[in-house]
Amino acid sequence: MVKVPFAYGWIILVAAATGAFAATVGQTVGVAAFFDPIVEDVGISRGEAALAYSLGTLIGILPAPFIGRWIDRRGVQPAALAIGLGVAFACVGITLVNNTVLLTIGFAALRGSAVGGLALLSSQIINLWFVRRRGVAAAAVVGGGALGGVVYPVVTNGLLEVMSWREVYLIAAGITALVVTPLLVLTVRDKPERFGLRPDFDQSVPAVNASAPKEPVVTLHMALRTSSFWILTLAGFLSNMIGTALLLHQVSILTSGGFTRNTAVTLLAPMAWMQALAILTAGLLIDRFGVRCLLPALLAVLAAAAVLSSVPGSIVTGAAYAAALGIALGGLNTVQAAGYAEAFGRTNMGAIRGVASVASVVGAALGPLPPIISLSVTGSYGPALWGFASAAILAALTAALLLVRSPALRPKSLI
Repeated sequence: MVKVPFAYGWIILVAAATGAFAATVGQTVGVAAFFDPIVEDVGISRGEAALAYSLGTLIGILPAPFIGRWIDRRGVQPAALAIGLGVAFACVGITLVNNTVLLTIGFAALRGSAVGGLALLSSQIINLWFVRRRGVAAAAVVGGGALGGVVYPVVTNGLLEVMSWREVYLIAAGITALVVTPLLVLTVRDKPERFGLRPDFDQSVPAVNASAPKEPVVTLHMALRTSSFWILTLAGFLSNMIGTALLLHQVSILTSGGFTRNTAVTLLAPMAWMQALAILTAGLLIDRFGVRCLLPALLAVLAAAAVLSSVPGSIVTGAAYAAALGIALGGLNTVQAAGYAEAFGRTNMGAIRGVASVASVVGAALGPLPPIISLSVTGSYGPALWGFASAAILAALTAALLLVRSPALRPKSLI
């Protein structure tokens, strides 16, 4: 490993954030700009394309537990090479589709390699290298993904005006293979203790003198028997389900409540700013108080966002909705990035996060359905939105109960 005149943790932080940024190519916000061009070019309906995307998402995330376990066994550097090239090949592969079946396979490869692979790897790198400052480091990686969500759609929309969607995906493949993958392979490493370094931003010292902080060593099977795993996983499922539903249907939901279309779209900007602020704040609070203290409050804010989206339109309720959703999504994403390592340690984190990520992606895939069903059956989004709020409140109460039961000797543990 190349020696640098500063803590190597800074390089790890930049590399992991870059990986999270690059994973945007397979995130919903990254794929959205290609939807209409794909529908028109392939000659299918939007419904068929949406079904292909949902099925592809569910199929693509299934290998995530095995990818996580493989990262634990082989290390992050070989994983960076394999996953980076996998994303590049997926971008090439999707350019070959010409029917719904092939599009489903293309989406499965793209979503699986980017979300179930590259995003998972970026989170794993941070959890290996940071312990005391894990919250801030996780916030940086989540922020890298959020930045990708802002930059990627603008760039792709600009490129789609001058070239075909297939050519844009080939450009993404080239950048991933020739820039992102080499960067990750050259910079990422496994636990710092293996190289005589301390976790976090400490300067390098001989391994024999390194005083690594105490942390639990928990296997996947042990984690699956804890309430900590399931409340964290439930929070990830709900944040992805409710967040995807509200963002995807935001214009329709808010206009049905009296907002103009322009106002409904404009609310995306303050929401993004609040999300960025929540990511940074959550990272600092996690390092100070631990994940367990934030989880109930953030789930309650998520419930509030669902309720506020159903309130008849006014400037006050619109601003409150945007703020609540931004805070909830930014905070819960940071909690997901840091919480599992805080509860279960670094040793088997890939396997544990791999299983948990399946629930998160399933939530995102199912999220858009309840509002559509509610509108079709009752003529209103209200039942679905109140159902979302009720589920989030129940999860918040459960998390609060676990907080009360947590042993005083382990104030940052998730029992």
